[in-house]
Amino acid sequence: MHRNNHPPRRTVWWMAWTVSLAVVSAAAGANLTWTNATSFGVYSDASNWSPIGVPGAATTDATIFTNDTSYTVNFTANSTLATNYFNGHAGTVTLDITGFMWNLTNNANGTSTNALGAFVIGQALNTTATVYLAGGTLAVTNSAATPAANLLIGGQGVGTFFVTNGAVVANQTKLGSTPTVLGKLVLSGSGA
Repeated sequence: MHRNNHPPRRTVWWMAWTVSLAVVSAAAGANLTWTNATSFGVYSDASNWSPIGVPGAATTDATIFTNDTSYTVNFTANSTLATNYFNGHAGTVTLDITGFMWNLTNNANGTSTNALGAFVIGQALNTTATVYLAGGTLAVTNSAATPAANLLIGGQGVGTFFVTNGAVVANQTKLGSTPTVLGKLVLSGSGA
């Protein structure tokens, strides 16, 4: 009796379809919202994000910070993704990127491209967002074929950005997306 050691065609088709779906999903990018669930503030800790995952798995990922408390986000490695938004109503987000680089590209290949820019403080309407850069390098570029501001402080809400240490590299920086939207940039420290 001859035994067939090959899986049925239906199984092979199902496995190929599942792998294709996973590749397409990873390439599309994701919107990850900061939860700070571990309270340690580690950016690369998957449990600090919803849905659970580490930003940058796809360079078309977008991160969103909406918490209404003050907290520090600690980077332990470089990260590259498409866009980032700060939309809190109270509190301050401190970015400690010391020794690393956070690169935001406004990548047009994903679903997360923002017409306002790659790094937006006060992106949503009726928000007041305050962000401190405590150290490290924030690099904001625009690979998208849009005229969007790369670093926008005051998208549809009020934005304030304090750069106390570290470096900010941006192709374009804009304070306020319209004459009625407020944006504020404060530079201090040894390089100011």
